[in-house]
Amino acid sequence: MKVNDVLRKGEVALRILVIKDNLCFCINCNAESMPAWMSANSLEDYTPDTAPMIDTNMTARQKQVAHERFSMIAPMLAFLTDDKERNRIMNRLSEKHDISKQTLRRYLCRYLVYQDIAALAPAVRESKQELSQDQKNMRWALNKYFYTPQKSKLTDVYVKLLKEKYCDPEGNLPAEYPSLRQFRYFEQKYRKQENYLISRNGLKNYQRNDRPLLGEGVQEYAPCIGVGMLDATVCDIYLVNKEGLVVGRPILVAGVDANTSLCLGYSLLWEGGVYSLQQLMLNIVSDKVELCRKMGIVVEERQWPVSALPGVMVTDMGSEFIGETFEQITELGVTLINLPSPKSSSVSPVTTKVPLRIS
Repeated sequence: MKVNDVLRKGEVALRILVIKDNLCFCINCNAESMPAWMSANSLEDYTPDTAPMIDTNMTARQKQVAHERFSMIAPMLAFLTDDKERNRIMNRLSEKHDISKQTLRRYLCRYLVYQDIAALAPAVRESKQELSQDQKNMRWALNKYFYTPQKSKLTDVYVKLLKEKYCDPEGNLPAEYPSLRQFRYFEQKYRKQENYLISRNGLKNYQRNDRPLLGEGVQEYAPCIGVGMLDATVCDIYLVNKEGLVVGRPILVAGVDANTSLCLGYSLLWEGGVYSLQQLMLNIVSDKVELCRKMGIVVEERQWPVSALPGVMVTDMGSEFIGETFEQITELGVTLINLPSPKSSSVSPVTTKVPLRIS
């Protein structure tokens, strides 16, 4: 006998995990229960057998899950024969990964039986079952009346379903037909949120308000630092003077690095236009440590490491950004990109190092 040998006696198959003196630490391959010590003499009636096999052909998703599960149980393998320490580690892993100890035991036993990470891969789901006739009717009603710009209520669509697919010419319903609860369950089960929002609210509204922001688009657009995004807005506050009279709403013009979201600089003035952009550029290239010191704020260079213009500036179609005065900044080697407004989404932005206008 040696480690990893598989012995069989009738319907019972044991795999030897550890051999120490006259004892063998074995796991039952049939029950996949926790391993236990057995005397070598008690295994004399067992005969050698082939090791259980597992399908090693896995999809990318199965490989990912299998390695994730193995990383969970790996700390317990070093203390396999020490029940107290193994249980202590199992309790800690259960809390860390928010998974039950019973599930961890099942992963551990399954790995010990097959001695292969592939044993931890999740089972492949069976192919989707074909829809019944009632389900096909419900899908038809949803596509025709629910996933439309008219935004019909689900109850109204259900009534149309019964009227057009189940009622006879006299308007009588058969003995069996889908209930409203079944119809609602079917819609929720097969709903794709993206299709739901686009079909009822439109593609433009989805792209502007509902599309997921995962970050890949920004990283692709700005793979490194140096792409500044500029914009101006009227602050949603009203300021008053010492006499309590309303003075007005200030205008904030700011620049942010697209890759890191670091504020490059800002300008907060009463007037917008080219003058506010001039102050913004001066603020971007200024020494931020000295600037903050004048305001009574102490910062270090590493906390706001900006004192140069970005290589690329991205703006919208604001009048202050497309004027000839601001476009002269391209003479410094800065690439200026003017993006079209959402209403002009059919116009593609153009990148250049010369003054740019998009009509």
